[in-house]
Amino acid sequence: MAAALQDVFPMSTMPRKNNWASDASYAVFDQGSIATKALERILVDFARLPTNWNSYGAPRISRDAIDAAHEALFELLATGATMPHLVPTPGGGIQAEWHDDLKSMEVEFVSPIHIDFYFEDEGLNIVEEETLGIDLAPLYQRISEF
Repeated sequence: MAAALQDVFPMSTMPRKNNWASDASYAVFDQGSIATKALERILVDFARLPTNWNSYGAPRISRDAIDAAHEALFELLATGATMPHLVPTPGGGIQAEWHDDLKSMEVEFVSPIHIDFYFEDEGLNIVEEETLGIDLAPLYQRISEF
């Protein structure tokens, strides 16, 4: 039986309604979908990474980063977003990446109130970069492009 995120972090947040979750997308949330199961499995793997997981002294992936990624990405998947490529960051965060022919979006989850957002559209010569708090509107506005 596969481990669940709550087995690694017993008090970890699970998908929950918050002040930036839309009622419509939350209503169609399916914790059993292939994408949500894959996300859960990846986050469990990240939670289990030891200190120095990259052999350059990286800290463990922080619980705050895992909780922030868990909640935001489950919300995005519930709205029909494509599954991002996920990587642990050497600073203890989690980065989600979406790439298309001319577009890239990268979101680094550091904590629930510190989320770094980067979007680039080479075709339209658009670059957006900012640190988000709990208002993930820029992320939600751009995710439909992938």
